[in-house]
Amino acid sequence: MIAGTWRVVCEGGAAHEVSARHTPGSYGGEWRADSDGAAAGGSSARTAVLALAAGTGWPVVELVAPGETTAAERLAQAISDRDYWREQATGMAPCVDGMRAITSLLIPGGTGCIVDPERVVAAVAALRAIIAGRTVAPSDEEIAAHEAARGSWLVRYRRDETTTTRVGWHPLDATGRPCAWPLSATGEPTTWPVTGGGA
Repeated sequence: MIAGTWRVVCEGGAAHEVSARHTPGSYGGEWRADSDGAAAGGSSARTAVLALAAGTGWPVVELVAPGETTAAERLAQAISDRDYWREQATGMAPCVDGMRAITSLLIPGGTGCIVDPERVVAAVAALRAIIAGRTVAPSDEEIAAHEAARGSWLVRYRRDETTTTRVGWHPLDATGRPCAWPLSATGEPTTWPVTGGGA
């Protein structure tokens, strides 16, 4: 049974290929190692390869079993991986900067992509509420609080042949941009979102 080809790495980086095979026999048989006419035996493939290397006088640095890589090959792969991921990171830098900018806008105090998921969900829900507006009119307290902040209202209407009905209220800030629903003087809403129907 042929175990495979080992590599014996020597000083200076030279590598010798050694074929190791198992020969059946009494007491479990013997392992044989062969390379360029030289041969040696041992109780395992590794000991047989070591015996061959010692007999030939190779300045051994490393023994590499079949299917394994040398230290130099692993180092080369690590350098290649490092360069690859460095290139990927460089390409992703604008995306990371963009995510940080979005985070800082959506979440006060947010400084990076790794943020509390609950805060992200709350921020998205708040934005959706701003876009949706409300179908119920603001209370007098909310109107007064919004006026104090120099805000205004965008009111949507539905018209048919005989009537005109208010169907949506959207608060706008002092610059005319959609904003969160105003709070009363106590800091609490006095009306709540209502789905369906007009006000």
